Amino acid sequence: MNVRWSGTDSGSGVANYTVFLSDNGGPFNQWLTNTTSTNATYTGTAGHTYGFYSVARDNAGNTEDPPLTADTIVTVNANTPPTLAYANKSLNLGASLNIIPSSGPSDNGSVASIALLNQGTYTGGISVNNATGVISLTNAAPAGTHTIMIRATDNCGLPTNATLRITVNAPPTISCLLPITVDATSASGAIVTFTTPVATSLTANPVSVSCAPPSSSTFSIGTTNVTCTARDAINLTSSCSFNVTVSAPRQVKQQVLSAITALRATVTDKKARDKLDDAIKHLTNAIDPKLWINDSHPTEKDGEKVFDEEKGVVKDLADLIKNKKSMNPTDAALMDLIARLVQVDRVLALISISEQFDPKKISKALDEIRKGDADRDDDKPSHADNAIDYYKNAWKKS
Repeated sequence: MNVRWSGTDSGSGVANYTVFLSDNGGPFNQWLTNTTSTNATYTGTAGHTYGFYSVARDNAGNTEDPPLTADTIVTVNANTPPTLAYANKSLNLGASLNIIPSSGPSDNGSVASIALLNQGTYTGGISVNNATGVISLTNAAPAGTHTIMIRATDNCGLPTNATLRITVNAPPTISCLLPITVDATSASGAIVTFTTPVATSLTANPVSVSCAPPSSSTFSIGTTNVTCTARDAINLTSSCSFNVTVSAPRQVKQQVLSAITALRATVTDKKARDKLDDAIKHLTNAIDPKLWINDSHPTEKDGEKVFDEEKGVVKDLADLIKNKKSMNPTDAALMDLIARLVQVDRVLALISISEQFDPKKISKALDEIRKGDADRDDDKPSHADNAIDYYKNAWKKS
């Protein structure tokens, strides 16, 4: 502690002082003798009370009478660390935030400084007001939870470390699906089922994902963009998209032609190669642009030829299935190609029916559809051409 004293003399002037000290009410003892100084530092003990008085002597040798009580009494309190604390906070990636201390800064003496001690894994902008302890965050990064430490130091050099956690929230991450292509199964298109994309969050689980249109919707012929949105527990979102393509009838036929051509390249048996060559010829004729108005509508004049050429294709493929000597291509692959062609001819008929307004024509066409379905559903490849005949009749009657 810094102890000060003073005196005056109207005659010869003050020459020096003797300063007396009492500890916890005890007797006064000389601390400083005949000093010319008017202040000095005394190091006391915490919890003790000290009394001080001074006796002045002038230049003529006259001495002041000691006082009956101390000139001043000082109690030395124990120094305690400063008080400083913060509540944990969160903010979004790239955002800014000022954080006011939840308690302090205060001290039983005075706070000399407040400074950033450690910012941990936080890489955004950060500064601390030396007087108020307010923390300023800018351009918050990276996403995740970070531990920050602020140090307050009092005028005696005693420090306090205040720790807080900063959570930087980022939108969830979502991984979208690859494009999906399916064959049309009706005049409306096809029902398409897909797996919901996976989404995760570093800081705000759980995450929900919704898609529009949703899985198991009917997608029309053509390409539809599906947008999937991930939403986390604090309402941050991110989106991704993928395409669902429902192939029109002529497009399906083109895909089947490509598949048969690829199979042909793997076949070594001459009879099998000849059958596949004939199937390729028929299917190439069936997709001739001259026979089509667009990919979903054969011309009225030549539309029957599309069906008839396709009958030749399924007959060739059915013959290959009967040939037990040839296991390449496999029966399963051939049956799949037949099924796709039969289904797409059914769709051609259904599209025509959907555009017809005459109830009688619709009824007759649907009768043919039912007959074709009966042949298609018996799983006999040899009956596939009969099913195509019925679908051709349905197309004609509508």
